[in-house]
Amino acid sequence: MGVWGARGLAYLDHESSGDSARKATPKGKKRRKELRQKRSGATAQADAADGEQYGHSAAFEELSRGEPIEPPAEAAAAASYTGSLDAAVSLPRTCVICAWDLELTGGRKIYEQEIFDLGADVGQWRDGGLVKHDEYGSLVHSTQGMSTYVHENIAAPAGVTAAKLLAALPLSEVVDIWLDICEVEADEGAEDEAEVLPVVLAGHGAHAVDFPATYWSMMRAGLDAYQLLTEAGVIGVLDTYKLAKQLALPPAVLARLDKTDTGNESYSNSSLYKALLPKAPRFNAHRALPDATATAAVLGTREMSALLRRANLGGALISLDQLVLKAHADYKKQFAEAGAAHTKSKKRVCRYCNGAEQPYHKSRARCPMRLREEAAAAEE
Repeated sequence: MGVWGARGLAYLDHESSGDSARKATPKGKKRRKELRQKRSGATAQADAADGEQYGHSAAFEELSRGEPIEPPAEAAAAASYTGSLDAAVSLPRTCVICAWDLELTGGRKIYEQEIFDLGADVGQWRDGGLVKHDEYGSLVHSTQGMSTYVHENIAAPAGVTAAKLLAALPLSEVVDIWLDICEVEADEGAEDEAEVLPVVLAGHGAHAVDFPATYWSMMRAGLDAYQLLTEAGVIGVLDTYKLAKQLALPPAVLARLDKTDTGNESYSNSSLYKALLPKAPRFNAHRALPDATATAAVLGTREMSALLRRANLGGALISLDQLVLKAHADYKKQFAEAGAAHTKSKKRVCRYCNGAEQPYHKSRARCPMRLREEAAAAEE
């Protein structure tokens, strides 16, 4: 295998140096409680400054009614969105890269689907490489019916049942634990409170699917998604598909990629994992945590890490603010299209009587009102 995949295998073999065990201690529980209070306190201060609650009242009520809502003022002030993702950010020299993945119920628009499985693999990016820090995965409480495809190809093979989802943690608790493990102190050896490292979320196709699905699921759960993500230190989202498309792979590695229906190389997550890590153990593609770990391992390979060290990531890393604006713009657009389709599907009626006269008719020529009026006018 040579250098190909060696770093990725090292990432997989690296024992988690995360603080999951530490957080089980009295000191760790106290620290986690302080972080949670810090997040909720900052949210309360922002709400007081705005004069209204953003995520927990006005926006959530509008979303529950199916109405389009405006994006957070902070995001609108920090970025703009005119139809293309161009607010690229540079990867900090030292940061947290959280590879995360979701399993969705499917069968609906992205802002309507529920998350029933969330997995996150957290690594520290330092010295030009990725080192595993912690991981977390959990089923999420869901009562939404799954599409036939999701049930037959994802949930059933993984043994996910309705009973398990009913007994699973609610999304609010899963998000709390997920964001908690993303908060890594810059100097964990210090006795006093240290600044947490900036966080980059990473997912395969994250700009189109994972981020908007996460954002709207949090909003539907009554969480202030933007506030919670910014308070956890999230600065942007890395789309590993867009990054992988920039790879200059040798023929031997290209040959290991899966092929699409048209015969082209597939850059899916599982295809990249198999091609870049041919000696790595296979992973369960039907659960979120193994998918997230596979994404992190691919990012840990030599060639992907070389791309991450570049100043320009070719639009693969986009700021959180612009992605939030895009999520709201797409939601508003889909809402408008749904309204237009509903209007278009309405039964055509006569414009002369505006559908008031029976029997039903479409044209002025057969309108009973017009015929009566013309008959009355002729008698006069």
